[in-house]
Formats: sequence, C-alpha cells, structure tokens
Amino acid sequence: MEFRAIQKHIRISPRRARLVADNIRGDLIGSALDKLALMPQKAAGIIQKTVNSAVANAESYEPEDKKEKPDIDTLYVKEIFVDEGPTMKRISYRAYGRANRKRHRTCHITVILGEIVLSDEDRAAISSRERSTGKKGKGEKPGKKRGVKNWLKDRRSGAGKQGEIREGAQHGAGRTKTVPSE
Repeated sequence: MEFRAIQKHIRISPRRARLVADNIRGDLIGSALDKLALMPQKAAGIIQKTVNSAVANAESYEPEDKKEKPDIDTLYVKEIFVDEGPTMKRISYRAYGRANRKRHRTCHITVILGEIVLSDEDRAAISSRERSTGKKGKGEKPGKKRGVKNWLKDRRSGAGKQGEIREGAQHGAGRTKTVPSE
C-alpha cells in the first residue's frame, strides 16, 4: 500500500529542496524524521511537514476489505521528489535606467510512503518476541532499546554477527577493528 502527501507552491528553490530530499529517500519513517529534525536547512522543516502529513494519511486510512491497518513502524520513504513550480518574476531597478530580473522560484514536494512487506517467517519471529518479552519491540539484551523495525533491519543486513570496537578517545580518532561477538 502506498500513502501520498503533496505540498505545492512552496517558496524555496527546487535545487535547495532536492539536497534535503535526497538524504531521506529510502529511510524508515523514524530515522527520516530524526534526520530532518537535525538538519539546519529551511527545506528540512518543510519536508518534515510533508512526511508527517503522509504518515497522518497512513494512520487515518480505512481499508475497504476490512484488512488490518498499516503498521507505522513498517513504513518507509518509498519515493520523494521535488518538482519545479511557477516562477515569480520581479524587477530590480539599476543605474542608468537599466533593470535586472529577479526570479523567485517555487517547488512542489511529493512524498510517497510504502510498507515493508514481511514474510510469514519474519511475522512469526516478531510475534514470538512480543509474546516472550510481553512488550512490543523489546530485544533480547536488557538495557538496550531495540524496536521491531531495528530488529528487522539488522536481520536483513546480517548485522549482529560481528561487533565493532573503536580505539581512541577522541571523535573520529583511532581505527575501527572488527571482532566476533558472543
């Protein structure tokens, strides 16, 4: 299922908005909203509103065939694109009777959210984890906050088989070496 939100006639250059949109394409909703909240660009706040609108569309969706509603944790940014809108043309007066033209560009932002399709094996594993811990999304390791979406991402990427240890006390200092995890 796809859920869409479109925001039109936004007073920002499409080129500037595309720089932000490219950063969240393909991300899960939680990580996309976290990235947008930390970005200093003007376009980040605008795109964040559009993504929140698409999430609200997904939450308010009422299926006709009485299937279950979409799980917000399994939504990701399937497509996001920024199209050029109408350009407002203004005149800036110069010396000696000349004039320069100013172009105030606008854009249209479209966000399409998709659902991660879970196999029966993944669904069974997630439901067994929920039954064993009694709480949705709690992992095997106590003290470490892990949701179902993180567990699914780790499982598909093959993470968790090896751990990383950082050497060095400063930010970015030192090397990373890989050691087998227990």
